[in-house]
Amino acid sequence: GDNSTLSVAGTFDSYIWSNGSIEPEIIVDQSGTYGVTVTDISGCTGEDIIDINVIPNPTPDVLDYEICPGETIEVTTTEQFIGYQWSNNTNTEFTQISSPGSYSVTVTDVNGCTGVANFEVSGAPVPNFLMRAQNCSLDLSTYDLEFETDADNISAQNNFNIQSLGGNVYLITNIDTSLSVDLLLSFDNGCDTMVNVLPPNCLCDVIP
Repeated sequence: GDNSTLSVAGTFDSYIWSNGSIEPEIIVDQSGTYGVTVTDISGCTGEDIIDINVIPNPTPDVLDYEICPGETIEVTTTEQFIGYQWSNNTNTEFTQISSPGSYSVTVTDVNGCTGVANFEVSGAPVPNFLMRAQNCSLDLSTYDLEFETDADNISAQNNFNIQSLGGNVYLITNIDTSLSVDLLLSFDNGCDTMVNVLPPNCLCDVIP
């Protein structure tokens, strides 16, 4: 993929290359047969030819990825090369990435030629959570939690029963006021997130 400089050993009075140049040397970047005719100070001529094969630079490819918060992914090129230099300062075939951003890799093939690939790692969507209400019981010993989420899957610790009210709204009832609620929210084909809901201070809600 680089340029090659062609020159003639020795010094002559004139040069005529097959590409029309009359300089002592030429720079070529395409495959082909190149010839030169030289003339010395006595008017004698000589000629030579050379075949040049320009090897194209490699064209690496890296897939774009999505990453969840706290996740680390392993990335490599779609085909193998003998050398790698990643933009995160690693130089192995595989590199680990733990945050969204723009990245690149410079590869080296068996001919010593290099190529660059750019790729994106984007943040995958995380389920949303909105607490709608916490209602204390009349005896102030338990409370109900009403919340909204777009998660496909919802689970809670302590085997709390989660009721669906429709429209992505859910209800957990009869939670002891000494307990917080840990909810694991996830998408079927995406990220999950843990939400901790602290209990309300039901005693503070009582007006003497």
